[in-house]
Amino acid sequence: MITKSDINKLFEEKIKKKLDVVQSEADTITGLINPFIDMLGYARDEYEDYRREYKAAYLGKKDAVDIALMKGMANPIVFIECKKYGHTFRKNDVGQLQHYHSAAKREKSDDLSISILTDGDLYKLYTETKEINHLDDKPFIEFRISEINLCPESVINLINLMKK
Repeated sequence: MITKSDINKLFEEKIKKKLDVVQSEADTITGLINPFIDMLGYARDEYEDYRREYKAAYLGKKDAVDIALMKGMANPIVFIECKKYGHTFRKNDVGQLQHYHSAAKREKSDDLSISILTDGDLYKLYTETKEINHLDDKPFIEFRISEINLCPESVINLINLMKK
């Protein structure tokens, strides 16, 4: 079970020192997001667990969500759209994630239940509560890794539900 203490230790020992040197989305994924994914128990070298640039076509394009956490070779369960650390999230970021999510659902990714927007510190979690196969416009929960000690236990419980 992951605790606030575990996440705080991850932040202090692996993430915090990288915040000042992150220069791109790729740096954010490598230095800030992947350590959190490792904590969740996904093996980034196994296609059954983790995929970069997972194809999720929309509007006739073959675009890809940055990261898909998998349950088997062709079964995404969590999409993660990553932005550079410090990014100011806008409505079109949510729209991009909604398109990926809907496209995957149309391709029968029935176990895809959560899609995340993150800059490696702020995590915004979305799901579909109003319309089947369409993410809500607003996140159902947000948390900052850097402020995990201020989060209610419900956030920690949710993080534990995302564990492999």
